[in-house]
Amino acid sequence: MDFELLAGVGQTSVCDNVGTSCRSGRLKFDSGASVETPTFSMITRSGSPPHLQWDLLRKLPQQAWINMVPLRDLMRPNFVSVLKNTNAEGSNLKQVAGYDQSHVLWTTVAEVEQSVPDGFNGERDISVFTSSGRSQLSVENFIEFDTFAQPDVTIAISDIQSGHIGSKRQRKAVDRTIASLDKICDALCGDAGKRLLGAIVGGDDLPLRQRSAVETARRKPAGYVIEGLEFGIPVAQRLPIIRKVVGHIPDTKPRILRTTGDPLTILSYINEGIDLLDTAYPVLLAERGRALNAIGFGACTAAGSSSRPCIDLWNTSYAADFTVLNSFLPYTRAYVHHLLTAHEMLATVALTAHNIAVYQDFSAAIRQSISGGTFVEDYAAFVARVKSRSPPS
Repeated sequence: MDFELLAGVGQTSVCDNVGTSCRSGRLKFDSGASVETPTFSMITRSGSPPHLQWDLLRKLPQQAWINMVPLRDLMRPNFVSVLKNTNAEGSNLKQVAGYDQSHVLWTTVAEVEQSVPDGFNGERDISVFTSSGRSQLSVENFIEFDTFAQPDVTIAISDIQSGHIGSKRQRKAVDRTIASLDKICDALCGDAGKRLLGAIVGGDDLPLRQRSAVETARRKPAGYVIEGLEFGIPVAQRLPIIRKVVGHIPDTKPRILRTTGDPLTILSYINEGIDLLDTAYPVLLAERGRALNAIGFGACTAAGSSSRPCIDLWNTSYAADFTVLNSFLPYTRAYVHHLLTAHEMLATVALTAHNIAVYQDFSAAIRQSISGGTFVEDYAAFVARVKSRSPPS
């Protein structure tokens, strides 16, 4: 994996403004796929995007995206056996799961939808909670699985602790994560090392985060994932941590962050220089029966003029609303309301596709704003507009 910086520090005037480190770039993969950043990854469950079939996925505006596959979904004895057999026949995880070359597959132990309870990670392994209960994953098991799966990118194993844990335990977490990265780097040398991302941990302890960033950067991974910010750390404390970490890793490598945040929170992360957001927000909204309104940003502000960021289609006021959800998915709000009240699974399918498409348009507008040098002004206007909105229905 290679990262090409398109607009950012030293590239355009936008990042010469005080208070922003935003940038746009392009991730290029050995499969031939490329993904422009800032952007969002697609969460997966049991190896596939939730609620969506492949024919519907191909109708989305953005045809190349990153799929985050949690190892807990794959750590089942029968699946591991299948993967080993297919690997011997020249296949890998992407082919087994049915992905084509436009999709980019990342494997990860941590995930945005599930936090691991504190106190379960040991000195030689970490705990992964699967549908069958708790499993322990050692570095050696991780390396073996990666060898069979052969994903486009793999995120190194890490000892993630929530912000509630004290500095003594966080220090151990940093030491164990760095030691694990050393073993993985030794095993995945050569071309395999080009798809390895290092994890930066340390809870809410700024000096530990800085040490984790510095030591991880010395191992020269293909990119960096800031882990654990979603667990027990208030939003106001996350930005200084991101700022500290970003200041100690190379500008030439991508920066990834997991978040369940709304568009305003995501923009604050991009403003600090994050390139890729691993988020479940569009899917979680869909599962609650909510449809995102267009997120107006920059040149697309007029499209997001609604006073509410999303609408609750369970509400009976939409029973006779024949507004079409999306141009590629010609379902009306009234029809989706009917599907929800009838408890039809198609409702979640339609809302998931719609919400993901809205987020893809949002990321495209952000990239256009950065490349055009207007991100600072567009961001300020977005914040002002959000503060003036009424709460979602």
